[in-house]
Amino acid sequence: MRRTVFRFVFILLTALLAMLSIALSSGRQEQATYIGSESCIDCHDDMMDRISKSGHGRLAGHELDPDKLCESCHGPGSIHGDSEGETPIAHRFTEESAERDVNQTCVRCHVGGETLGWPASAHSTGGVLCIECHKVKEAYKQLGAEQQKTLCASCHPDQDALFDLPSHHPVREYKMACGDCHNPHGAEDFMLEYDNVNDLCFSCHADKEGPFLYEHEPVVENCLACHDAKGAVTNNLLKMNEAALCLRCHAGHEDVHPRLNNPELRAGYMTRCTRCHSQIHGSDLPGFVGPSRFVR
Repeated sequence: MRRTVFRFVFILLTALLAMLSIALSSGRQEQATYIGSESCIDCHDDMMDRISKSGHGRLAGHELDPDKLCESCHGPGSIHGDSEGETPIAHRFTEESAERDVNQTCVRCHVGGETLGWPASAHSTGGVLCIECHKVKEAYKQLGAEQQKTLCASCHPDQDALFDLPSHHPVREYKMACGDCHNPHGAEDFMLEYDNVNDLCFSCHADKEGPFLYEHEPVVENCLACHDAKGAVTNNLLKMNEAALCLRCHAGHEDVHPRLNNPELRAGYMTRCTRCHSQIHGSDLPGFVGPSRFVR
């Protein structure tokens, strides 16, 4: 609860600072007035043709004043127009002013839904610009799995390479997309679509969630305790092979099974633990020894 309140306060303060920065940066344009998009066509007819086909250009009148289409993002254009472009408009979106102009302009409208946590997101705080992923003057297209993979890999090549490992989520086959797990505008840890790792994993792997009468504690704690989310050399996205993975927490059978004194039987207990403990994520039935050994 405290973490949620802190995140909300942080997002609110970030948004207020962004609004204050916009006001200060546009102070030189206080005398400018709106002149309408028709005036922009005289010099920027190519841009007008492109934006008319975009999602921004097709907004309804109650969403955006069509007469102020360009100026709704770039600011009032009277001084810019009267000087025939000699005086720059408030928000130029140049390389020097991009971070200030782009992100602060976009958040004035995109403040809810998936973009609610954008000011506190890793992309925003890392200086990623909206226009590095979005083409605001192009026809809107929902990115498919292949396009998402290509776009995300341009900045995250190390993460993308994990999908080439033998065991992986089917992202390189385009049966899953990066956006299935991550919200690129979100403020959650790892920019997840859910509040935590387990909730995300259980949204697809519901049979592993339980509740179980006999729960395996690492499963309840974090799926990433045993699995690599994107890809691994071992089967089932495991961080390492059995029994090495299990022996990180469990001592093995030497001190609990007298038959292990037989060298011929000992080898059988050093294969995959799940050959016997098949219900490793949890079980509703008691085991052969003790309350539960996750064997059925």
